[in-house]
Amino acid sequence: PLQHAWEAASKLILAARKGLPVVYTPCVMAGGTVPATMAGVLTQGLAESLSGLVINQATREGSPFIMGGVFTIMDMSSTIFSYGSPEFNLLMSSLADLAHYLKLPMFGTAGCSDSNLVDEQAGIEAALSIAMTALSGPNLNHDVGYIEYGSTSSLEFLAINNDVIGMARRLVRGIKVNDETLALDIIHKIGPGGHFLSEDHTMKHFKTETYYPSLIDRQRYESWLESGSKTLFERANEKVKDIIENYEPDPLPKDVQQKIRAIVERSEQKVVKS
Repeated sequence: PLQHAWEAASKLILAARKGLPVVYTPCVMAGGTVPATMAGVLTQGLAESLSGLVINQATREGSPFIMGGVFTIMDMSSTIFSYGSPEFNLLMSSLADLAHYLKLPMFGTAGCSDSNLVDEQAGIEAALSIAMTALSGPNLNHDVGYIEYGSTSSLEFLAINNDVIGMARRLVRGIKVNDETLALDIIHKIGPGGHFLSEDHTMKHFKTETYYPSLIDRQRYESWLESGSKTLFERANEKVKDIIENYEPDPLPKDVQQKIRAIVERSEQKVVKS
């Protein structure tokens, strides 16, 4: 408690000297390395994070700094550093509020679980954490696809969480209200007993208003049986294998490649000079 590891503090200083962004994330455990109360966790954890900011800025004022962190409980029944507890999500969201107040970029977490495999528990915990992160607004989010309280990463879980992230983004996008979306003229046109399937308004908006996941299944039961009655994990496993074996990313536009190369070259020159 209230100490900085030599390696971590050295990175704060080195990053500042090189003008590089740095993420500083105390990983505190309620009841272990910080008080057991949530307010106590935030008080001490924030002090540790901000003292890291002082080290960084005292080395070079204005150096880019991203505040963490990963605040959770020590589960007293197993002593794990819990990635799936509600307190993990609550503390992350609370810290995001503090980061917004301080006008500091924030490192958050999402899509992780204490489960030892990708099962129902993992899905529940990941969905809650992703939704909380989307709603509270940390800037840079990590841990998607982590299981076994951060000890293991699952590619299938990562693929499943991609769908959950899409759902969460749809939630926070909310409902756009204007004359076009209220659609009073279309409602009046169709009237009682009609349908909207053949309307241009439907064709114009249904893809943008509705989120369509790639793995989550919405088939009727008979269609699901005919397509092999595969579980979500089985579909995710197939997708992961297909990506590994067949995916070819679109190349970046040449002007973007040139800009990235210029950034790298400038950074290399700074390193040589220092």
